[in-house]
Amino acid sequence: MLAERVKNLRRRLDELPWPWLLALGIGLGAGLGAGALLGVGGWVGQGLCLLVLGLALRLGWNAQPVLVGAPVPPSVEKPEPAPPPPKKPKPDWPPRQPRPVVDIPGLLEMVELPGGTFQMGSPDTDDLAWDNEKPQHSVTVSTFAIARYPVTRELWEMLDKSPKEWQRDHDDDQLPANYVNWFDAVDFCNALSQRQGLRPCYRINGDQVDWDHEANGYRLPTEAEWEYAVRAGTTTRWFCGDDPAELGRYAWFTDNSGSRVHPVGEKESNPWGLHDMIGNVWEWCWEWCWDWYSGYSKEDSAIDSIGPLAGVSRVLRGGACSCAWTSTCRSRTARSATTRASWRRCRRSAT
Repeated sequence: MLAERVKNLRRRLDELPWPWLLALGIGLGAGLGAGALLGVGGWVGQGLCLLVLGLALRLGWNAQPVLVGAPVPPSVEKPEPAPPPPKKPKPDWPPRQPRPVVDIPGLLEMVELPGGTFQMGSPDTDDLAWDNEKPQHSVTVSTFAIARYPVTRELWEMLDKSPKEWQRDHDDDQLPANYVNWFDAVDFCNALSQRQGLRPCYRINGDQVDWDHEANGYRLPTEAEWEYAVRAGTTTRWFCGDDPAELGRYAWFTDNSGSRVHPVGEKESNPWGLHDMIGNVWEWCWEWCWDWYSGYSKEDSAIDSIGPLAGVSRVLRGGACSCAWTSTCRSRTARSATTRASWRRCRRSAT
């Protein structure tokens, strides 16, 4: 019973603030010590005084300082800062490299090209350049996609009837779709756009063809887009260098073609993966043709050039199997839009 009371007394004393305990210990020790000295005296009184002070010190030993005033909020550990989010890897497109995109498996593969600025035409120092390749001038084109291969007869016949001239070529599905005129080409582009669920680029009313620049369908490349694609970032006479002996690896022309067209993709591609951009068959472009680039205004030829607004013939580029090596790749000519002598390579907006 006595031990329980002592235990309760110690617990209550432990709960008192330390200044109170210190004052209580000093007061109790001093009072009892003085009483012991006065009542007992001598060494016995001094001993009792020291015993009482020691007891007071023992009672206050485990006491925790308490600040009297506003309650102290419990300490809360600060959470560790969250680690920074991982950096997203940089996409490898669109950089300065082309990206292949399959539009119709087995029939139509496009290559998305990064836009850029290049020198269109040939410099005056090039002794093999034709007059209609001059003057050389700076042109900027936006990102676009162009067919990796010429449009084949297989793809053409899926949307349109074939010209009768194809019958003498053993009806090879992989031959380029030649003997089509400019109007046939724009009709085909619209049909292909509709098949792929895209907005056709051309509004056709008889011989009047207007280009809807807001459409995302297939169309003919402009001459600037065509030359930008064939050069593929190179600045040499041909995209394969300045040596004409190298042309046989990339193009069909009079020296190696046997004066006949060949299936697409048999020759090596240019640096951007485009095949048959030179030789084999001519390629239709969108615009009207002027004999010299000087006919273009600087404003028209600076960014996404569309060429003259009127003319009598349409641009053809790239040469053909019946062309000499000197004009292969570099050839720039024009024909009436009704001339059935060429094929075309389709182009659409980049995705």
